[in-house]
Amino acid sequence: MGILDLTFPRNEFKGLDDYEKIINHILKLDVPFTILKFNLNESGIAVKLDVPTEKVSQVTQTLEKAGIKIKRQVIEIDEELCIDCGQCIALCNTGALCFDEDSKLKFCEDKCVGCHLCVDACPRQAIKY
Repeated sequence: MGILDLTFPRNEFKGLDDYEKIINHILKLDVPFTILKFNLNESGIAVKLDVPTEKVSQVTQTLEKAGIKIKRQVIEIDEELCIDCGQCIALCNTGALCFDEDSKLKFCEDKCVGCHLCVDACPRQAIKY
């Protein structure tokens, strides 16, 4: 699954009453999804969606055409801080983090679902999102 962070601009979606509009944009795609987070903030309405990985591009393109800002959250690894201890790998159940043939940490962005468990697991705080 792919995690997408959506922002619906405040000038278009003024409150929770516009929730139906948001959901209808997504339902038109006929793609299964899970709403992980929904909140109203100063920028507008922020929604965190979990969609099938193979549908991320389709969802992204359709929603961007509707004026909805999308950010895909993935991790970044500071290679200078990373000591290749593997604690992040132990918690990564998608295989996005693994060791390469030289026992160095390897990150496969396309497998990352954005759960951020690895961020908390890193004893050196080498992983950020």
